[in-house]
Amino acid sequence: MFSGIRKVLMVCLSDLLWVLLILFVFRWIVPLPKWYYLVATAFLWVFIGIITYKLRFDEYRKTYSALFAILLVDAVSSALIFYLFQRLFPDKNIGWTYIFIPIAILCGELILFTLYKRIVLDKISYFYESVTPESTVEDGWHESLKCNLNSLPPDLEMLVNNIRNMKGNQARQWIVENKDKFSEGTYILESTDPKQLYKYADKQVKILILVNSLGSIWHLNTFLANANMLLCSGGYIAGHCLTSGLKRDMIRQSNPPIISHIMIFADYLWHRVIPKLSLTKQIYFFMTKGRNREFSRVEILGRVCMAGFDIIDDDVRQGNFFVTARKTGIPVSAKPNTGPLIRLKRIGKGGKLIGVYKFRTMHAYSEYLQGYVYNHCGLQSGGKMNHDYRVTTIGRIFRKYWIDELPMLINWIKGEMKLVGVRPLSEHYFSLYTPEMQDLRIKTKPGLIPPFYAEKAIPVSLSDVQANERRYLEQYLKHPVKTDWKYFRGAMKNIVFKGAKSR
Repeated sequence: MFSGIRKVLMVCLSDLLWVLLILFVFRWIVPLPKWYYLVATAFLWVFIGIITYKLRFDEYRKTYSALFAILLVDAVSSALIFYLFQRLFPDKNIGWTYIFIPIAILCGELILFTLYKRIVLDKISYFYESVTPESTVEDGWHESLKCNLNSLPPDLEMLVNNIRNMKGNQARQWIVENKDKFSEGTYILESTDPKQLYKYADKQVKILILVNSLGSIWHLNTFLANANMLLCSGGYIAGHCLTSGLKRDMIRQSNPPIISHIMIFADYLWHRVIPKLSLTKQIYFFMTKGRNREFSRVEILGRVCMAGFDIIDDDVRQGNFFVTARKTGIPVSAKPNTGPLIRLKRIGKGGKLIGVYKFRTMHAYSEYLQGYVYNHCGLQSGGKMNHDYRVTTIGRIFRKYWIDELPMLINWIKGEMKLVGVRPLSEHYFSLYTPEMQDLRIKTKPGLIPPFYAEKAIPVSLSDVQANERRYLEQYLKHPVKTDWKYFRGAMKNIVFKGAKSR
């Protein structure tokens, strides 16, 4: 503990002396305030470095992380001090020529970090080993399917057993070096070009192992669809990638807290938001050529299922996400909507499919995972999916306060839904209802406000939900206006005065 404090004090004191030296040297070159203002400025500079953890040099696992953090914090500090000087000393005519002062300080701090790294940190080698996140950091990993290795084909069993304790680069190298150990029908693909799959068109492909990360494949959906058409019926595909969740944890483990939050936000903005916006995605792909993209675990699984595969195993090993899937159908031809406003297929009156508008609360491609999540997680109280890891953090907030359902007013205006009524259900969820309830449900339009909010106790199971809906529908078919007014008053009472919220 005391050793760590001494290191921090040593760095802070060195930085303070360097800043003071630069300020007093430049005082002879350009007009600066009196000496005690410069001392206060030096202390402010160091204080900002302390509260942002910029000067905690021993917490940087990667050199580029330290360089980025020092540059970022110094830019903020320079802007703040420049603004204060302009306000406090307007007579000094402080202009842009003063940019050389923070540049000189920045160079000194980079030299200080280099010396600290050489003298102190290089004695402790594990500080600079690459970070391997724990398996538990990946959202939904505990609820995923872990198949029995003995149920896999021998080639896949051999692959998993050999690369289980390897990192990404080691696993790729092992696969390439041991191509000859795999049997006929198993093919190792090193290309990321979907067109390269055509050269196997005349072969009997039973297993396709992807050497490169799924994140390095520009046209991933096309690639997976081509792989589906190439594989034999019941064939397997195995791939891996560094998911956005694992990348986020690597950044968090490699940097001080405040710096890591800034870097995580910047990484999320660049790799997750910009590629999905129509105005900026062309810039992103022009600059990156589609390499090193980041997908969430849910998005990877959803894309694989969309391509006509069933997930049989997904796991996190040595900081990489691995997925194995079996061909069970043909690719879905629909173009997924990855924007903030989505339109979902739901069962309407008469069994007709309607497009229900909502704000996105789940990861992209989540709609293709509904059966997978249901099979492995089941339902929670209220009839919704249990431990539904497809929902994002902001999505949970939207759902709690019904923000995600505001666009459903469009369906109400179009006449596809009414104010009070049973929830509009997906085809999969609708299939879980009894045939009798299915027939009863399609006799009316779905509604914005579900009838169970009018009752004293929220239903805790799917059977409870069906019982509640049955009571409402039977009353509604006899007295429509009276029933809807009764349920509307009850729902408003529970929502406004008793704090009932969505889940």
